[in-house]
Amino acid sequence: LCNNAALAAVIINVMAAIASDECESNLVLRAVDISRTDSGDALLAAFRGVGAAALVEHGVDVDATLAAGRALFEKTRAATKRRLDAKGSQRGFLPRGAEAGALGLREAKEGFAFGATGNRWPWRTSARAVLETAHANLTRAARRVVALAVAAGATRLEDCCAGDATEEALSRLFAYEAYEEGFTGSSPHTDWGLLTLVVADDVAGGSLEFDDGGAWRKASAPTGALIANAGDFMALAADTASPFHRVVLGPEKRLSLVYFFYPESKTPVPPAT
Repeated sequence: LCNNAALAAVIINVMAAIASDECESNLVLRAVDISRTDSGDALLAAFRGVGAAALVEHGVDVDATLAAGRALFEKTRAATKRRLDAKGSQRGFLPRGAEAGALGLREAKEGFAFGATGNRWPWRTSARAVLETAHANLTRAARRVVALAVAAGATRLEDCCAGDATEEALSRLFAYEAYEEGFTGSSPHTDWGLLTLVVADDVAGGSLEFDDGGAWRKASAPTGALIANAGDFMALAADTASPFHRVVLGPEKRLSLVYFFYPESKTPVPPAT
């Protein structure tokens, strides 16, 4: 009994150490309450650090959005998905393997792209209203982020989001498959736009990973938070980082909505420093 108790204590200590190492290996993103008027400094500090933040009090119904996304993929017939193929239109379904960000990496996911206008929805889908509401709320959150950054001193962003910025914003739902040898979720890249907001079902140390000094670390955010990545345009305009990141496949299928916010199309690209 004594030996068994000692062995149990050793096992418990080893498991605790492993759990501690795993927790420490996660990249814990700074939580920023964007409903507060004084959160701009914290936001810019996060963007100028790792290049990403965890947004809370953002106004997006995460659970309803993800449920609607799952229903859209599961209840839409394959023939309908082929008929509504996005092709070059940036609206509609993206078949498995349609995206490939790097040579030699196959991306095991299907997608659906939509925005404020010009969408190609399946007829009478119950997901449409929820996802359109989510897109509108994400646009409001993105504009709020930009306004907070401007108030905190990023004045070169002040006039970047007028005009057609709302119409140019794009949401992409991604249904990732479970892990399979030779496949990935999203190849390593930076986002070339202004701001990316991610609604995901595994923000607490899931499939989104950031390059931190040459080592890949899982992003970790509070449950229900949006993960916000500064894009290349913001890096040039506001002297932030533009994080190199990827999505890896996990043991289970998963879903995320990735929202891309771009500056007005007439906005000149800031000069590189």
